[in-house]
Amino acid sequence: FIMYMRASGAGEIGKIWAMRKKAVGLLGNAEGEKRPIPFVEDTAVPPENLADFIMEFRALLDSHNLAYGMFGHVDAGVLHVRPAIDMKDPAQEPMIRTITDGVVALTQKYKGLLWGEHGKGVRSEYAPEFFGELYPFLQEIKSTFDPRNQLNPGKIATPARSGAELLKIDAVPTRGQYDRQISPATRDTFNAAMYC
Repeated sequence: FIMYMRASGAGEIGKIWAMRKKAVGLLGNAEGEKRPIPFVEDTAVPPENLADFIMEFRALLDSHNLAYGMFGHVDAGVLHVRPAIDMKDPAQEPMIRTITDGVVALTQKYKGLLWGEHGKGVRSEYAPEFFGELYPFLQEIKSTFDPRNQLNPGKIATPARSGAELLKIDAVPTRGQYDRQISPATRDTFNAAMYC
């Protein structure tokens, strides 16, 4: 079920805006090895579909026993979700693909996008699905202005007929992969620095 509060007056409205502004910082300060990760962070659906979308999104995350932070812009149908995953644990890394594929299916079901405001490049492998019949035109534009694929290679569109591939969601290096290179003893010594 979804909870809500009706705000009236400048004071109550101001508190809600202040909470919204602090949301990302609060998620970043979460304790424990499982950290809120912004890999499905910026979905958007028509506002009239948002409630059902949120319910199914939550069910998807709950089915994988994931904790998560969720906030957004109801008027625009934009939802920011950060599932908590321990990226230092290689066994949890495939969860990025699993959850992202599930969220892609949900955004398509509810006539939305995987990226409402930002993050298109990292999620480029899904661009052909979302742009549909317009995608070849994006490739032609890329061919015209960046025929050697030097500007953000593999992001959003590749030059037509180039054979270049789009960036894959699970091919993007993660902080967890770098953190795994640090010995547990060193990590424990500098534990506070590891989370900044």
